[in-house]
Amino acid sequence: MEHKGAARRSSGVRHLFCILTESYEAATLTHLGRNGSPEDIAKVVAFLLSSDAAFITGASIVADGGYTGVDYYVKKENEPLG
Repeated sequence: MEHKGAARRSSGVRHLFCILTESYEAATLTHLGRNGSPEDIAKVVAFLLSSDAAFITGASIVADGGYTGVDYYVKKENEPLG
C-alpha cells in the first residue's frame, strides 16, 4: 500500500517536470534561447531610471528576449517530425 505522502511527492515531481518542460519550451522560442531572469528586468528598470533615458517618454519597453517576435505556429510547422 502506497503512503499518502509518497503519492503527494509523486504528484509534485510530475508538476515540477511540467513546469520545467514548459520553461524549456518557452526558452527555445526566444531569439536568445533562454528565459529571462529578474536581473534582466532590473537592468531595463535601472536604465529607465537613469539620465540616459531622459528623452524617453510614453514608450512601451518590451524586455522579453525576442519572444513576442516569434511566430510560434510557423516555428512548430518547420520542426522536423519524429
